[in-house]
Amino acid sequence: MTEKLPPKWTGPLVGKMHNNGIDLTDLADELRVNKSYVGMVLNGERSPKSGACTPDSMKAAVDRLIEKRKEVGA
Repeated sequence: MTEKLPPKWTGPLVGKMHNNGIDLTDLADELRVNKSYVGMVLNGERSPKSGACTPDSMKAAVDRLIEKRKEVGA
């Protein structure tokens, strides 16, 4: 049985989340979706073509969270 690997774009995104203290709950809240769904997308179990959890949407949400944290910390 072959294991499905997560998409390549998820590695840098998860690293960016980790480096900025962003967890799945933070990202799910920003995207207004369920935390489990975000986890499934990041693990390659779901591959949305549109909606809140596309690669571009998730990257943008992480960037927004980083900016919000900078504003709060300023």
